Amino acid sequence: MSQPALDDVLGLPDHLRDALWRVESARIAPVEAGGVMLCGGDTDRVGCDLAAAALAGRGDGWPVSRCADPGDVASISGQLMLCASYSGGDEDVLDSLHVAVSAGARVIAATTGGQLADRARELAAPVIGLPGLLSTPRAATGYVFVAGVEVAALGGVAPRIADEIEAAADFLKTSRDELIERAANLARELGGSRIEVFGEGLMAPVARRWRDPIVELSPGPGSVAVFLDDGAGSQNGGPAGNRSPALTGEGSDVIRVEVKGETPTELGLYGVMLGDLVSLELAG
Repeated sequence: MSQPALDDVLGLPDHLRDALWRVESARIAPVEAGGVMLCGGDTDRVGCDLAAAALAGRGDGWPVSRCADPGDVASISGQLMLCASYSGGDEDVLDSLHVAVSAGARVIAATTGGQLADRARELAAPVIGLPGLLSTPRAATGYVFVAGVEVAALGGVAPRIADEIEAAADFLKTSRDELIERAANLARELGGSRIEVFGEGLMAPVARRWRDPIVELSPGPGSVAVFLDDGAGSQNGGPAGNRSPALTGEGSDVIRVEVKGETPTELGLYGVMLGDLVSLELAG
């Protein structure tokens, strides 16, 4: 198990607090936007998706939407868009920035530098600086999540949840030993099997976070379906059309994983932290 990678996973509570400070330090003025879109690169997309899911149903204004590719940005006039790329070089994010500016949207960048920072500064757009010393861009999920929810608040489409983020940081820190133990137990249970991971609602982006490394680390002949359950029906695995035979009880073993927390922020980030620890355990 890579010690730098483990340190970054266990450092998520500190990342959340540092991210709040970084957004505040950027001194971004609030705007009245007709909506907020969160656009992330390959490794940053989960943070954007989780931010939008955590804010679902909270605002009285326009919704927080997510950008899957530059084509989603065509009708963004009058909105505010976060462009998040840890490296600053994700082509989809750079293309989305170009389309958004051409369409008359305001943009905010979150990055360590690169072309994204250069382009944002050319546009006199705010830049939220991300730390450049993380072991992998994947480790920046907490930073991108905070940037996403803060930008939604700056655009006036959702309430600011800084207190909820601070409480989540405390919760994750006190849950550290439990998370390590649960991850080790789950890795032993899952080892040697082909693993599928499912979640619904808030757990959908968390399930995608689990899936990427874990599927690569689980080429075994057996099949296990993991259901992420946040107590709000997320164990159901999404629409029936997206379900594998495992979800209907045809052949595969099924493991229900309880995701703990009192708020959407706690639940989502607890799930991310647990999944990252499981993947490290499976990788050895």
